[in-house]
Amino acid sequence: MSRILGPKMGRAEALCNQSLLEAGDRPLERTLTDTGDVKTQFVTREGVYRLLTLSEYSRPNRVGYQSQGQSQPQVRVSLVTLPDQGERICFNHGREIYVYVYKGIKKAADLSKPLDKKVYKGTNPTCHDFNSVSATTESVNLLIGFSTGQIQLIDPIKKELNKLFNEERLIDKTRVTCLRWVPGSRSLFLAAHASGQLYVYNEELPCGSTTPHYMPFKSGEGFTISTCKTKSTRNPLFRWLLGSGSAINEIAFGPDGTQLAVVSQDGQMRVFQYDNMELLGTARSYFGGLLCVAWSGDGRLIAAGGEDDLVTVYSIEQKRVVARAQGHRSWVSAVAFDVHLEMDGCYRLGSVGHDTQLCLWEIPEECLMPSKPRTTKRKPDPLQLVGTPSCPRLDECPILETLVCKKIAHERLTALAFRSDCIVTACQDGYVYTWARPPSHVVNLCVGFTISTCKTKSTRNPLFRWLLGSGSAINEIAFGPDGTQLAVVSQDGQMRVFQYDNMELLGTARSYFGGLLCVAWSGDGRLIAAGGEDDLVTVYSIEQKRVVARAQGHRSWVSAVAFDVHLEMDGCYRLGSVGHDTQLCLWEIPEECLMPSKPRTTKRKPDPLQLVGTPSCPRLDECPILETLVCKKIAHERLTALAFRSDCIVTACQDGYVYTWARPPS
Repeated sequence: MSRILGPKMGRAEALCNQSLLEAGDRPLERTLTDTGDVKTQFVTREGVYRLLTLSEYSRPNRVGYQSQGQSQPQVRVSLVTLPDQGERICFNHGREIYVYVYKGIKKAADLSKPLDKKVYKGTNPTCHDFNSVSATTESVNLLIGFSTGQIQLIDPIKKELNKLFNEERLIDKTRVTCLRWVPGSRSLFLAAHASGQLYVYNEELPCGSTTPHYMPFKSGEGFTISTCKTKSTRNPLFRWLLGSGSAINEIAFGPDGTQLAVVSQDGQMRVFQYDNMELLGTARSYFGGLLCVAWSGDGRLIAAGGEDDLVTVYSIEQKRVVARAQGHRSWVSAVAFDVHLEMDGCYRLGSVGHDTQLCLWEIPEECLMPSKPRTTKRKPDPLQLVGTPSCPRLDECPILETLVCKKIAHERLTALAFRSDCIVTACQDGYVYTWARPPSHVVNLCVGFTISTCKTKSTRNPLFRWLLGSGSAINEIAFGPDGTQLAVVSQDGQMRVFQYDNMELLGTARSYFGGLLCVAWSGDGRLIAAGGEDDLVTVYSIEQKRVVARAQGHRSWVSAVAFDVHLEMDGCYRLGSVGHDTQLCLWEIPEECLMPSKPRTTKRKPDPLQLVGTPSCPRLDECPILETLVCKKIAHERLTALAFRSDCIVTACQDGYVYTWARPPS
């Protein structure tokens, strides 16, 4: 049981209801209209993300906390990596706070053994932050902020440390909305409050016994920074007052630790050079407060979400809003960049919201180009809020469409974190979920292979074992017509072509998204066709070692593919496929597809996963799209097999019928 209880908290309880209803912890104000099923997996072009139900963290007894008429503080999640000891996770729910060993995708969560558990009386924990700089194998500092303004410092491993800041609530009486350790510091941290004030603390210094008096230190447009008038150094070291006193909802340091982004209930995002306390730029929501903020891994972009149901993307270099991301149907409560998929200016952005949805976006290259001056005159905004670089109108900046938008919870979502092997989300009912990334997001594992032999005194089966990629299912294999080459297609979307006799990898191709299910060779061994879950047939050239065409026509997965070698002559190819859409499709491959490719004259945004825009997987506008010669529904059940014979075509479907189609006499 925590020390934060007793007579000192009596006054705080009277303010608790009001403070909890301020920015960031509001109840959902509109009824959700989506009654769709909650998803346990979703697909992106790098593969399938799956919910790991055994890696679910919550209160040990899994009984919901009853708030007794009060709105609960938002459930937040903090993670820290300890040297050689893995990760620790902290989350709050109602009056309680929990710290566990976070096992991610490796092992199931053991809810019966929290590292630390605290239950508070008269106040609720609202935010927390681990100090990664001072963390060791046996110790880690954890800050906890409360609805009544106090801040507690504990060590959940040693359990010896227990300090209180603002214990008498003389510094600030309002709710602590966000805590952040200053990057690179073992002792300095920032505390943001619902009063619109931000304080700098040193955990090694005490707080004064009287209400602090401040003197101006620095001021600028929309902010004032003051220091305490004291004979000896006391906490707080500095007080930042932003705007007119609207609640500060979240703060975030940039990746280099020198810049600070602050979002507030007045709809403003302010970006500071933290070390010299200079304002670098501002952005604002389209309407309503901004509730969450995050930086890209390279520090070039900032994303902020809020009550306008949008995610606003701001460029530090251009000092303007470069895009708005649209997809949520209610307030956006947490936003994050997936830095593990970030490379050479390519960005994956994610957010969760009160609509219980997870949304993912990719930021296109044109958003990062300098803006062109406007040629049309617009009616000026008397308040200078809309139609400015910090808040363009919706028709003046790109609107990002969602890459993924899935309902993944029954309660509103409150936290989002991207890890190297998983995604972590949390919702208001106190559950923390882990979503395993697809194995194929590590490209070297996708195209890699290992061949092993059995350790036995006498020759036994198997003679060899081939392990391809990261272990995704192998769906089909096919030898080339001369028997020396082998094509293998897998659920990771890869087609690997081997010289079978010496076990050398000759080349790879991949689907546009999803697994590849079937593969076939042309009669002369120059081309390979593969069909899969992207509803396309991919045509690969052995000589050019690249995808030379995509064949379009199916409306569902392609389950079997074949070349009609009986109509093949002098480089002319007839290609056929059947699919889950019950259709038979036939194509002819034009001569220009087999010509060597010309070098690209336009620069395209590189793909961080090396999946799209490469010779093994060109974009759809970078290779010919074959139109169907024939596309006919020939069965009631999905089709599963296709074979071309000299006098007929043979097909089979899922209900167990095999059909023979006579060729024309001519």
